[in-house]
Amino acid sequence: MEIGFDIIGDLFLSPNDEFFNWYNKPTSLYCIATGNISSDIGKLQKTLRHLGECYKGVFFVTGSHEFDECNDIHDRIHTINHICHRTDNVAGLWHHVVVMENIAKNSWL
Repeated sequence: MEIGFDIIGDLFLSPNDEFFNWYNKPTSLYCIATGNISSDIGKLQKTLRHLGECYKGVFFVTGSHEFDECNDIHDRIHTINHICHRTDNVAGLWHHVVVMENIAKNSWL
């Protein structure tokens, strides 16, 4: 079986940055978002939602930038997991199992 992924990361988006537009740019059905997208939760949520519209599946791995300016790491992890769980086509790879094409992969970060 052959599966391709686009890899997107290190965007370091701030709340004032323009809309991150990825329409018509995917080269694969799936994307791995490698983190460091934004420390702003609203911008992170908007970007993951947009990527979820562009791909059949987005696998998000948090980076250190997602935890900048946060007072409670456990609360931030909970918030990010909630965003991923409620966003179509987005899976957060934090203590989760991913199943694709009947193959399971336990992911721990």
